[in-house]
Amino acid sequence: MSAEAKVGQLLVLIAIALDILGIVIIFALNALFSTPGFASLAPSGVFRGFILFIGVVALIGLATGIYAYQLCSEKKYREAGIFAVISALLPFDIIMLIGAILLLISKEAKG
Repeated sequence: MSAEAKVGQLLVLIAIALDILGIVIIFALNALFSTPGFASLAPSGVFRGFILFIGVVALIGLATGIYAYQLCSEKKYREAGIFAVISALLPFDIIMLIGAILLLISKEAKG
């Protein structure tokens, strides 16, 4: 396996871990703003709906990133790079995007 493919796969894995952390924070904030004790700090219902929408989009990006990592494990680097690009653009994850570019330019993806 080339160095680009190894680094790309590692970056996809790191981005997945950071996505999970971000999703937990987003949904925790949404739950915190829903409690009665924080009613004075809670944003309006539209903003809470927007936070929830961002969380759902991040979940879709996470699922796509996990699939990209699975494709990396199966040595399908071209397909993994494509799915990693899609995963990077959903919640705009720069680490996933760099990993996707490295997977797409690796010699395994071309051959």
